[in-house]
Amino acid sequence: MKNILGLDLGTNSIGWALIDDEKKEIIKSGSRIIPMDAATLGAYESGNMESAAKVRTGFRGTRRLYERAILRRERLLRILNILGFLPEHFKSQIDFVDHPGKFINEGEPLLPYRKDINGKNEFIFMDSFKEMLSDFSIHQPHLVKNGKKIPHDWTIYYLRKKALTRPIKREELAWIILNFNTKRGYYQLRGEEEQSETAKNEEYKLLEVINIEQTDSDKRRSGYYWYEITYDNGATQRKIGITPPKKIGDKVEVIVTTTIDKKGNEIIKLRDPKPDDWTLMKKRTENAILESTKSVGEFIYDNLLSQPNIKIKGKLVRVIERKFYRKELKEILSKQSEFIPELQDHTIYEQCIHELYRNNEAHIDSIKNKSFVDL
Repeated sequence: MKNILGLDLGTNSIGWALIDDEKKEIIKSGSRIIPMDAATLGAYESGNMESAAKVRTGFRGTRRLYERAILRRERLLRILNILGFLPEHFKSQIDFVDHPGKFINEGEPLLPYRKDINGKNEFIFMDSFKEMLSDFSIHQPHLVKNGKKIPHDWTIYYLRKKALTRPIKREELAWIILNFNTKRGYYQLRGEEEQSETAKNEEYKLLEVINIEQTDSDKRRSGYYWYEITYDNGATQRKIGITPPKKIGDKVEVIVTTTIDKKGNEIIKLRDPKPDDWTLMKKRTENAILESTKSVGEFIYDNLLSQPNIKIKGKLVRVIERKFYRKELKEILSKQSEFIPELQDHTIYEQCIHELYRNNEAHIDSIKNKSFVDL
Protein backbone atom coordinates (compact mmCIF):
# COMPACT_ATOMS: atom_id res chain seq x y z
CA MET A 1 0.00 0.00 0.00
CA LYS A 2 1.43 3.38 -1.05
CA ASN A 3 0.21 6.71 0.29
CA ILE A 4 1.02 10.21 -0.86
CA LEU A 5 0.89 13.32 1.37
CA GLY A 6 -0.03 16.45 -0.55
CA LEU A 7 0.54 19.93 0.92
CA ASP A 8 -0.84 23.30 -0.20
CA LEU A 9 1.24 26.04 1.46
CA GLY A 10 -0.31 29.51 1.39
CA THR A 11 0.63 32.83 2.99
CA ASN A 12 -1.77 32.34 5.89
CA SER A 13 -2.97 28.73 5.56
CA ILE A 14 -1.72 25.19 5.11
CA GLY A 15 -3.88 22.58 3.34
CA TRP A 16 -3.10 18.86 3.34
CA ALA A 17 -4.47 15.60 1.92
CA LEU A 18 -3.42 11.97 2.38
CA ILE A 19 -4.04 10.01 -0.84
CA ASP A 20 -4.18 6.26 -1.45
CA ASP A 21 -2.08 5.93 -4.60
CA GLU A 22 -3.50 2.51 -5.55
CA LYS A 23 -7.19 3.37 -5.15
CA LYS A 24 -6.62 6.93 -6.30
CA GLU A 25 -8.79 8.31 -3.51
CA ILE A 26 -8.38 10.72 -0.59
CA ILE A 27 -8.01 8.99 2.75
CA LYS A 28 -8.19 12.17 4.82
CA SER A 29 -7.70 15.90 4.33
CA GLY A 30 -7.80 19.17 6.25
CA SER A 31 -6.39 22.67 6.60
CA ARG A 32 -4.89 24.97 9.19
CA ILE A 33 -5.72 28.65 8.93
CA ILE A 34 -3.13 30.98 10.45
CA PRO A 35 -4.97 33.94 12.05
CA MET A 36 -3.89 37.09 10.25
CA ASP A 37 -5.89 40.29 9.85
CA ALA A 38 -5.85 42.41 6.70
CA ALA A 39 -3.24 44.85 8.07
CA THR A 40 -0.87 42.06 9.07
CA LEU A 41 -1.39 40.25 5.78
CA GLY A 42 -0.69 43.47 3.85
CA ALA A 43 2.49 44.09 5.83
CA TYR A 44 3.55 40.49 5.22
CA GLU A 45 3.03 40.80 1.47
CA SER A 46 5.00 44.06 1.40
CA GLY A 47 8.04 42.34 2.91
CA ASN A 48 7.51 42.71 6.65
CA MET A 49 8.28 39.21 7.89
CA GLU A 50 7.27 39.78 11.54
CA SER A 51 4.96 36.90 12.31
CA ALA A 52 2.10 36.78 14.81
CA ALA A 53 4.16 34.29 16.82
CA LYS A 54 7.00 36.80 17.10
CA VAL A 55 4.61 39.46 18.37
CA ARG A 56 3.21 37.02 20.95
CA THR A 57 6.75 36.18 22.05
CA GLY A 58 7.43 39.87 22.66
CA PHE A 59 4.30 40.24 24.79
CA ARG A 60 5.19 37.05 26.67
CA GLY A 61 8.65 38.42 27.51
CA THR A 62 7.13 41.65 28.84
CA ARG A 63 4.61 39.70 30.89
CA ARG A 64 7.33 37.55 32.45
CA LEU A 65 9.39 40.61 33.41
CA TYR A 66 6.29 42.10 35.06
CA GLU A 67 5.56 38.83 36.89
CA ARG A 68 9.15 38.62 38.16
CA ALA A 69 8.93 42.20 39.46
CA ILE A 70 5.74 41.33 41.35
CA LEU A 71 7.34 38.17 42.76
CA ARG A 72 10.39 40.13 43.98
CA ARG A 73 8.04 42.60 45.66
CA GLU A 74 6.04 39.87 47.38
CA ARG A 75 9.14 38.10 48.68
CA LEU A 76 10.58 41.35 50.03
CA LEU A 77 7.30 42.21 51.78
CA ARG A 78 7.27 38.81 53.48
CA ILE A 79 10.75 39.45 54.90
CA LEU A 80 9.93 42.99 56.03
CA ASN A 81 6.84 41.59 57.76
CA ILE A 82 8.89 39.03 59.69
CA LEU A 83 11.27 41.82 60.73
CA GLY A 84 8.30 43.93 61.85
CA PHE A 85 9.36 46.92 59.73
CA LEU A 86 6.07 47.57 57.90
CA PRO A 87 3.76 50.38 59.11
CA GLU A 88 0.44 49.01 60.36
CA HIS A 89 -1.73 50.84 57.79
CA PHE A 90 0.43 49.36 54.99
CA LYS A 91 0.70 45.87 56.49
CA SER A 92 -3.08 45.60 56.96
CA GLN A 93 -3.55 45.76 53.18
CA ILE A 94 -1.31 42.75 52.47
CA ASP A 95 -2.36 39.09 52.63
CA PHE A 96 0.23 37.08 54.59
CA VAL A 97 -1.93 33.93 55.00
CA ASP A 98 -3.52 32.64 51.80
CA HIS A 99 -1.36 34.51 49.27
CA PRO A 100 1.74 35.67 51.20
CA GLY A 101 2.94 39.07 50.06
CA LYS A 102 0.03 39.90 47.74
CA PHE A 103 -1.94 43.10 48.19
CA ILE A 104 -5.55 42.44 49.09
CA ASN A 105 -6.99 45.01 46.67
CA GLU A 106 -4.39 44.38 43.93
CA GLY A 107 -3.06 47.97 43.77
CA GLU A 108 -0.14 48.82 46.08
CA PRO A 109 -0.90 51.53 48.68
CA LEU A 110 1.57 54.32 49.46
CA LEU A 111 3.75 53.31 52.40
CA PRO A 112 4.57 56.84 53.68
CA TYR A 113 0.92 57.96 53.63
CA ARG A 114 -2.11 56.84 55.63
CA LYS A 115 -5.70 58.03 55.63
CA ASP A 116 -6.69 60.41 58.41
CA ILE A 117 -10.17 60.58 59.97
CA ASN A 118 -11.34 62.68 57.01
CA GLY A 119 -10.06 60.18 54.46
CA LYS A 120 -7.18 62.41 53.33
CA ASN A 121 -3.57 61.26 52.91
CA GLU A 122 -1.39 61.98 55.93
CA PHE A 123 2.42 61.78 55.72
CA ILE A 124 3.68 59.54 58.54
CA PHE A 125 7.36 60.58 58.62
CA MET A 126 6.82 64.19 59.67
CA ASP A 127 9.76 64.20 62.12
CA SER A 128 12.20 63.46 59.29
CA PHE A 129 10.39 65.90 57.01
CA LYS A 130 10.88 68.68 59.58
CA GLU A 131 14.57 67.77 59.86
CA MET A 132 14.80 68.13 56.08
CA LEU A 133 13.02 71.50 56.24
CA SER A 134 15.65 72.75 58.68
CA ASP A 135 18.28 71.88 56.05
CA PHE A 136 16.38 73.90 53.45
CA SER A 137 16.00 76.82 55.85
CA ILE A 138 19.82 76.98 55.97
CA HIS A 139 20.59 76.44 52.29
CA GLN A 140 17.43 77.99 50.77
CA PRO A 141 16.11 80.39 53.44
CA HIS A 142 14.08 82.44 50.94
CA LEU A 143 12.04 79.37 49.95
CA VAL A 144 11.02 78.63 53.52
CA LYS A 145 10.31 82.30 54.30
CA ASN A 146 8.18 82.69 51.17
CA GLY A 147 6.20 79.58 52.11
CA LYS A 148 7.23 77.58 49.05
CA LYS A 149 5.99 74.04 49.45
CA ILE A 150 8.70 71.41 49.81
CA PRO A 151 7.33 68.02 48.64
CA HIS A 152 6.99 65.32 51.31
CA ASP A 153 8.35 62.79 48.81
CA TRP A 154 11.79 64.44 48.91
CA THR A 155 12.11 62.99 52.40
CA ILE A 156 13.17 59.67 50.83
CA TYR A 157 16.39 61.32 49.58
CA TYR A 158 17.01 62.95 52.95
CA LEU A 159 16.59 59.56 54.65
CA ARG A 160 18.91 57.84 52.18
CA LYS A 161 21.59 60.34 53.11
CA LYS A 162 20.85 60.24 56.85
CA ALA A 163 20.83 56.41 56.94
CA LEU A 164 24.51 56.32 55.91
CA THR A 165 25.64 57.87 59.20
CA ARG A 166 22.76 58.05 61.71
CA PRO A 167 19.93 55.82 62.95
CA ILE A 168 16.52 55.96 61.27
CA LYS A 169 13.19 54.31 62.14
CA ARG A 170 12.46 50.75 61.07
CA GLU A 171 9.51 51.90 58.94
CA GLU A 172 11.73 54.49 57.24
CA LEU A 173 14.27 51.77 56.42
CA ALA A 174 11.44 49.66 54.95
CA TRP A 175 10.49 52.62 52.73
CA ILE A 176 14.09 52.93 51.54
CA ILE A 177 14.46 49.20 50.81
CA LEU A 178 11.18 49.11 48.86
CA ASN A 179 12.36 52.18 46.94
CA PHE A 180 15.53 50.33 45.92
CA ASN A 181 13.43 47.32 44.97
CA THR A 182 11.68 49.52 42.39
CA LYS A 183 14.66 51.58 41.23
CA ARG A 184 17.09 48.81 40.29
CA GLY A 185 19.29 50.39 37.63
CA TYR A 186 20.68 48.96 34.40
CA TYR A 187 22.21 45.50 34.53
CA GLN A 188 23.63 43.45 31.66
CA LEU A 189 22.51 39.83 31.59
CA ARG A 190 26.14 38.69 31.19
CA GLY A 191 27.06 40.34 34.47
CA GLU A 192 28.36 43.87 34.82
CA GLU A 193 31.60 42.70 36.46
CA GLU A 194 32.44 40.27 33.67
CA GLN A 195 35.85 40.73 32.11
CA SER A 196 37.10 39.02 28.98
CA GLU A 197 39.80 39.32 26.36
CA THR A 198 37.49 41.51 24.30
CA ALA A 199 36.21 43.53 27.27
CA LYS A 200 34.83 46.93 26.30
CA ASN A 201 35.12 49.93 28.58
CA GLU A 202 33.19 53.14 27.88
CA GLU A 203 34.04 56.42 29.59
CA TYR A 204 32.48 59.86 29.54
CA LYS A 205 34.83 62.77 28.86
CA LEU A 206 34.30 66.52 28.45
CA LEU A 207 37.10 67.60 26.10
CA GLU A 208 38.16 70.93 24.64
CA VAL A 209 39.05 71.36 20.98
CA ILE A 210 42.60 72.76 20.70
CA ASN A 211 43.26 72.35 16.97
CA ILE A 212 41.39 71.74 13.69
CA GLU A 213 43.21 70.90 10.49
CA GLN A 214 41.74 70.37 7.02
CA THR A 215 43.38 67.28 5.53
CA ASP A 216 41.93 66.30 2.15
CA SER A 217 38.77 66.61 0.07
CA ASP A 218 36.12 63.94 -0.12
CA LYS A 219 36.33 62.05 -3.40
CA ARG A 220 32.65 61.13 -3.44
CA ARG A 221 31.07 64.51 -2.64
CA SER A 222 32.16 67.78 -4.16
CA GLY A 223 32.76 70.60 -1.68
CA TYR A 224 33.20 68.28 1.33
CA TYR A 225 36.48 68.06 3.21
CA TRP A 226 37.96 65.87 5.93
CA TYR A 227 39.01 67.63 9.13
CA GLU A 228 41.24 66.27 11.88
CA ILE A 229 40.13 67.52 15.31
CA THR A 230 42.61 67.44 18.20
CA TYR A 231 41.39 67.55 21.81
CA ASP A 232 43.18 68.70 24.95
CA ASN A 233 43.85 65.11 26.07
CA GLY A 234 45.75 64.35 22.86
CA ALA A 235 42.95 62.36 21.24
CA THR A 236 42.15 63.02 17.57
CA GLN A 237 39.01 62.58 15.52
CA ARG A 238 38.28 62.74 11.80
CA LYS A 239 35.05 64.37 10.63
CA ILE A 240 33.67 65.38 7.26
CA GLY A 241 31.83 68.55 6.33
CA ILE A 242 31.60 71.58 4.05
CA THR A 243 32.95 73.75 6.87
CA PRO A 244 34.89 72.78 10.01
CA PRO A 245 32.50 70.81 12.26
CA LYS A 246 33.98 72.28 15.47
CA LYS A 247 35.69 75.46 16.62
CA ILE A 248 38.83 75.83 18.71
CA GLY A 249 37.78 76.18 22.33
CA ASP A 250 34.54 74.16 21.94
CA LYS A 251 33.68 71.86 24.85
CA VAL A 252 32.61 68.50 23.49
CA GLU A 253 30.97 65.59 25.35
CA VAL A 254 32.47 62.36 24.04
CA ILE A 255 32.36 58.65 24.75
CA VAL A 256 35.81 57.06 24.77
CA THR A 257 35.59 53.34 24.06
CA THR A 258 38.56 51.13 24.92
CA THR A 259 38.67 47.51 23.76
CA ILE A 260 41.31 44.79 23.93
CA ASP A 261 41.72 42.63 20.83
CA LYS A 262 42.70 38.95 20.84
CA LYS A 263 46.40 39.85 20.68
CA GLY A 264 46.13 42.02 23.77
CA ASN A 265 46.41 45.30 21.93
CA GLU A 266 44.45 48.29 23.25
CA ILE A 267 42.13 49.94 20.74
CA ILE A 268 40.74 53.38 21.60
CA LYS A 269 37.83 54.94 19.71
CA LEU A 270 36.20 58.31 20.29
CA ARG A 271 32.74 59.50 19.30
CA ASP A 272 30.68 62.59 20.09
CA PRO A 273 27.04 61.43 19.97
CA LYS A 274 23.96 63.63 19.99
CA PRO A 275 22.91 65.08 23.40
CA ASP A 276 19.97 62.64 23.64
CA ASP A 277 22.12 59.55 23.02
CA TRP A 278 21.23 56.95 25.68
CA THR A 279 24.81 55.88 26.40
CA LEU A 280 25.97 59.49 26.65
CA MET A 281 23.22 60.41 29.13
CA LYS A 282 23.94 57.30 31.21
CA LYS A 283 27.71 57.84 31.30
CA ARG A 284 27.31 61.57 31.98
CA THR A 285 25.18 60.83 35.06
CA GLU A 286 27.53 58.13 36.33
CA ASN A 287 30.52 60.43 35.85
CA ALA A 288 28.81 63.22 37.84
CA ILE A 289 28.06 60.80 40.71
CA LEU A 290 31.61 59.42 40.71
CA GLU A 291 33.16 62.90 40.71
CA SER A 292 30.96 63.92 43.64
CA THR A 293 32.25 60.88 45.66
CA LYS A 294 28.71 60.56 47.04
CA SER A 295 26.09 57.85 46.97
CA VAL A 296 23.18 58.27 44.56
CA GLY A 297 20.84 59.34 47.39
CA GLU A 298 23.35 61.90 48.72
CA PHE A 299 23.98 63.20 45.20
CA ILE A 300 20.26 63.77 44.58
CA TYR A 301 19.56 65.33 47.99
CA ASP A 302 22.52 67.73 47.89
CA ASN A 303 21.52 68.85 44.40
CA LEU A 304 17.99 69.49 45.63
CA LEU A 305 19.40 71.65 48.42
CA SER A 306 21.34 73.78 45.95
CA GLN A 307 18.81 73.67 43.07
CA PRO A 308 15.28 73.04 44.41
CA ASN A 309 13.72 73.52 40.97
CA ILE A 310 15.77 70.79 39.31
CA LYS A 311 13.93 67.86 37.80
CA ILE A 312 15.14 64.60 39.34
CA LYS A 313 13.84 61.87 37.04
CA GLY A 314 15.08 62.18 33.48
CA LYS A 315 17.18 65.26 34.20
CA LEU A 316 19.41 64.97 37.28
CA VAL A 317 19.58 61.15 37.32
CA ARG A 318 18.90 59.01 34.29
CA VAL A 319 19.48 55.26 33.97
CA ILE A 320 22.68 54.19 35.72
CA GLU A 321 24.39 50.87 36.42
CA ARG A 322 22.87 48.76 39.17
CA LYS A 323 26.20 48.66 41.02
CA PHE A 324 25.66 52.28 42.14
CA TYR A 325 22.39 51.36 43.88
CA ARG A 326 23.81 48.11 45.24
CA LYS A 327 26.74 49.93 46.83
CA GLU A 328 24.49 52.52 48.47
CA LEU A 329 22.02 49.95 49.80
CA LYS A 330 24.83 47.83 51.22
CA GLU A 331 26.28 50.86 53.04
CA ILE A 332 22.85 51.79 54.43
CA LEU A 333 22.11 48.27 55.69
CA SER A 334 25.58 47.89 57.19
CA LYS A 335 25.21 51.16 59.13
CA GLN A 336 21.62 50.52 60.25
CA SER A 337 22.61 47.04 61.48
CA GLU A 338 24.54 48.90 64.19
CA PHE A 339 21.33 50.56 65.44
CA ILE A 340 18.53 48.05 64.77
CA PRO A 341 18.79 44.81 66.84
CA GLU A 342 16.58 42.80 64.47
CA LEU A 343 19.21 43.11 61.72
CA GLN A 344 21.72 41.35 64.01
CA ASP A 345 19.32 38.67 65.29
CA HIS A 346 20.33 35.35 63.72
CA THR A 347 17.10 33.65 64.83
CA ILE A 348 15.05 36.13 62.81
CA TYR A 349 17.49 35.75 59.92
CA GLU A 350 16.89 31.99 59.90
CA GLN A 351 13.12 32.59 59.94
CA CYS A 352 13.50 34.76 56.87
CA ILE A 353 15.58 32.34 54.81
CA HIS A 354 13.22 29.47 55.68
CA GLU A 355 10.31 31.66 54.55
CA LEU A 356 11.98 32.35 51.20
CA TYR A 357 13.43 28.89 50.50
CA ARG A 358 10.97 26.50 52.14
CA ASN A 359 11.77 23.59 49.83
CA ASN A 360 15.45 24.22 49.22
CA GLU A 361 17.42 22.99 52.23
CA ALA A 362 20.67 22.97 50.25
CA HIS A 363 20.42 26.69 49.58
CA ILE A 364 19.40 27.40 53.18
CA ASP A 365 22.55 25.59 54.36
CA SER A 366 24.70 27.62 51.96
CA ILE A 367 23.48 31.01 53.28
CA LYS A 368 22.62 30.26 56.92
CA ASN A 369 25.87 31.80 58.20
CA LYS A 370 25.46 35.03 56.25
CA SER A 371 23.73 38.26 57.32
CA PHE A 372 20.76 40.47 56.43
CA VAL A 373 23.08 42.66 54.37
CA ASP A 374 23.79 39.67 52.09
CA LEU A 375 20.15 38.60 52.04
